[in-house]
Amino acid sequence: MRQQVERYLAQVTQSIRSTKARAAVEQELTYHFEQRIDALMSQGYQEQEAEAKVIEGMGNPLTVGQEMAKIHKPTIDWLLLSNYVMILGLGVIIFYVITFPSHINHMPLFSRQLIFGTIGLAITLLIMFINYRYLLKWWYITLVMGGLLTITMELFGSEISGRPFIFLFNWNINNWFTMLFYLLGFAGLLNSRMKQGKLYSYTTLMYWLPIYFFIDQVTFLIAVFYFITLTIMVLFANLRWKEKLTIMTVQLATGLAFAVYTWTQFSAYVQFRLSGFFFPNEQGDPYLYLQIRQLFKESTMLGNRSEWGGYELVHTELIFPYLVNRLGWLFGAVLLSLLILLLGRLVKIGWQTKDPFGQTLVVLGTTVIGLSIVWNTGMMFGLLPIAGVPLPFISYGGQFTVIFSIYIGLILSVNRKKQLN
Repeated sequence: MRQQVERYLAQVTQSIRSTKARAAVEQELTYHFEQRIDALMSQGYQEQEAEAKVIEGMGNPLTVGQEMAKIHKPTIDWLLLSNYVMILGLGVIIFYVITFPSHINHMPLFSRQLIFGTIGLAITLLIMFINYRYLLKWWYITLVMGGLLTITMELFGSEISGRPFIFLFNWNINNWFTMLFYLLGFAGLLNSRMKQGKLYSYTTLMYWLPIYFFIDQVTFLIAVFYFITLTIMVLFANLRWKEKLTIMTVQLATGLAFAVYTWTQFSAYVQFRLSGFFFPNEQGDPYLYLQIRQLFKESTMLGNRSEWGGYELVHTELIFPYLVNRLGWLFGAVLLSLLILLLGRLVKIGWQTKDPFGQTLVVLGTTVIGLSIVWNTGMMFGLLPIAGVPLPFISYGGQFTVIFSIYIGLILSVNRKKQLN
């Protein structure tokens, strides 16, 4: 590189803190210098004269460096962060202001939800300031962690309703966490640039080995979430359409066979719950659906203060109809609007992200959060079967708050670096 240009670039980049930003600025300006100097030399200028003229036209290097630093500075999406904090805060406050049925003591729920919310926010902020691309470099480690969790739950875990979990520090860890590690590993796999044959075999293995364990451990809902999320990740991955179609065709065909197998593995209780959804007035378990209808029927615009005996799930998966009943349809509309705004912001970030791996992570987080919101509200309006899906950041449960916060943190981390990609 020409000496005058090197000295100029050194002065420009000294104002830029980020190593990656400095490299990007240097590459951008070097290309510009080369083009302008070559153009002047073709007009008859000597090389040193051309260098000096181009540098003079660029202006003060310190001023240029400050402007380039602003352009390439990592940015925080304050709209997404504030929306997330607002929903997270609502998820804590409602457990203080709402009176739950007598068999649910709401004060312990409030204190725990406050702790969970604080931990979730701290994790989001921490992940936001970590370079997400480390996950691409070490993607296979997340697969190993998911596998270790699966084996630990299989061999040493306890059970609730036949579903395994690990009890750690007064906290239940189940396959929602396992799915998180598998999904992060799959995101790295899709962006690892491996040969086509290996890609097909590895993606098939990553589809069905975890799903087999999810079904074997009676966590059918997680198997459904996992399959849908992986398929959407493949659809938006940085692969040729032929590769995408091949992967999805193979997995969908295999999925049909797994669906038949899965139905035969359902416990009598799960089949009872599903029958209650499809045939609420004929067979199965219509109780939950009738309770939801009753809650909505007794709801008013500003809330209902009458006593309601209720069901134990009003603080978890059935929390939305209970909030509408207690606080009114107006509050329900505001809450849904905030969740829709959150999803809209996540989709916009994914659309604007140019880095393939970063976009895959955004698609991953958006799909899991969006699917949870759609499924939970769909359950409430009788469009989907009741299957233990929480309303993100609102339903009680530390594990779900932390997991959804991890997804938000990853998306914010991707967004901070999008100017550099």
